[in-house]
Amino acid sequence: MADLRILKPIASSDSRALRTNSRQARQQQNHDASKKARTRGVRKLVEVLNLPFDVFYEVASHLDPIDLLQLSRASKDLRSFVLSRKSRPLWSTVFGNIVPQMPACPEHISEPRYAHVVFERTCDACGVNQSVKVDYATPVRLCGACWKTNIRKGSRLAPEAGINKAEQDEIFKLLPKAGSFGVKPVTTIDQRATSVYYEPEFKSVVQRYKQILQSKDEDKLQEFVDERRELTIRRLNFNYAVIAWEWKKRERQGQDDREHAGERRLAIEEKLRELGYEPSDYPRYQHDFNSMLYQPRKLTSRIWNTIRPKLIKILDQERQKRAETAFRSKWFKRLKQFENHYATFLKQDRDGQLGKRTLPGFEDALAQALDLVSAAEPDTDVTQEELAAFETAVLDYADAYRARVRASLIGLVQQAGSPNVAQPSQKAKRGKRKGKGKRKASPSDDSGDSTKEEGPTEEAECALLASHTYLFTCRWSVSYHSTCRDAKPYPDMMEHWQHCHGSMRWSADHISWAKGESLHVPVLAVAMGLPLDASLTEIHEMVHSGRPECACGRNLNLDKLEPYQYFAKLLTHANSGDCCGADPAMRHRITFKSAP
Repeated sequence: MADLRILKPIASSDSRALRTNSRQARQQQNHDASKKARTRGVRKLVEVLNLPFDVFYEVASHLDPIDLLQLSRASKDLRSFVLSRKSRPLWSTVFGNIVPQMPACPEHISEPRYAHVVFERTCDACGVNQSVKVDYATPVRLCGACWKTNIRKGSRLAPEAGINKAEQDEIFKLLPKAGSFGVKPVTTIDQRATSVYYEPEFKSVVQRYKQILQSKDEDKLQEFVDERRELTIRRLNFNYAVIAWEWKKRERQGQDDREHAGERRLAIEEKLRELGYEPSDYPRYQHDFNSMLYQPRKLTSRIWNTIRPKLIKILDQERQKRAETAFRSKWFKRLKQFENHYATFLKQDRDGQLGKRTLPGFEDALAQALDLVSAAEPDTDVTQEELAAFETAVLDYADAYRARVRASLIGLVQQAGSPNVAQPSQKAKRGKRKGKGKRKASPSDDSGDSTKEEGPTEEAECALLASHTYLFTCRWSVSYHSTCRDAKPYPDMMEHWQHCHGSMRWSADHISWAKGESLHVPVLAVAMGLPLDASLTEIHEMVHSGRPECACGRNLNLDKLEPYQYFAKLLTHANSGDCCGADPAMRHRITFKSAP
């Protein structure tokens, strides 16, 4: 095979292959570990060489170029046979199997080299996979690090090679520039010092050019220049042809993917229709749903069994969401009257009834009294008796709501894996037993409280939430308020949710654990005259005990804030550089005066 001499590129010192913890290194270890197992299979594969040539040709002609290239690496015998000159007709046949038709392999490179550069993603310098930097004119494929090492500007290569400015324009036309993405075939060479070139070939061309130049044979020099220029044009046009083929291949692949995705969508719609779901039930914009519905993969029984529960869950949620929307649209007038009354109810005697600060928001409260909303016609005004019943339902639900919030916040911190977080639940005692395997369940397993795992009591939860570790911030992005990022103990977080996000159901998914803020709590405790290890409950009670005044003389401006903002304001102030009085003994001293 006529082959352009492809010079070996230089492996970069920044290559991923040199990192001991890289994926490439792990793949090499796995390769070495499985070498014996693969060798046993190769012995069987070599038997194909015993087939008559025409039979082997007929079998191998149905392969793709990448498959034939991999086959040549199975053994030395297969390599010598597949890469021999007499196998060129076979390579021409397998290249013809590619649709759309690939550009013919040029004379200056071999078919195996052509197949490697186009279809494989291995760096020619360091051997790492997923190497996407390629130049078909050279031809060479490199990773990002090796590309920077081997592909350099002519303005840097020429001085290093000892080329003066008078000879640079001539040298730059003797080899193709790298990384070219031409939009039309090349007829003339337009390359200059700002173009980038493959450094090993650049040095080789310069060396040959200088040797002929020193021989003072002008005819030989002109012949060398003409041949290199003609080869450069052919190589640039080949690079253009391969890039144009890749675009056609992507377009064809995109068209095939759209057709396969349409067939898959129709198959899924038919199966969902059998389950009672119509296309009108589908969510309009739901990424997870659409990613399962529109995929360029044929729907098989295994795939359907995997995605069916996920699709049904999303569709049921969409039905529930639409039902809630329809409910709100129908009962809008009465819902608005309940909402306005609840807002007024929460504001009445809020300082005298501190429990109102931790009542649920309107959406959580409404969930307990939906029957009251639909108890009359949509246009009927809400009566006082219905409003009183609504208040009663909310107050009855208050304790359960607080327990739900406490449990979710404790679970949030425990899930984050804090080493200082105690577990409020008690483990059940397990008796010793003989034998192996799992013990079968018996009716007596559920009888008696001694074998059950008891949940935490309200006192245990409150004591746990009173430690400095349990501070929280709100990260609700849809309905964001300026106070969301403030660190708050759990009572202030409940009041914040009620005040700012009452239109949404409570969910700890929108709460973050303010782990770092716990270090600032002792500073506030000392500033308030409390012990260093004072609980959040003690600090919180003192914060709300009166009007705070700091020895630094700064006005804390709590009058303009909501009660759930007091703690965060004082925590920030006590830990800031602004809280510094002239007398060191009074520095960070915050006192509270009772309201007149």
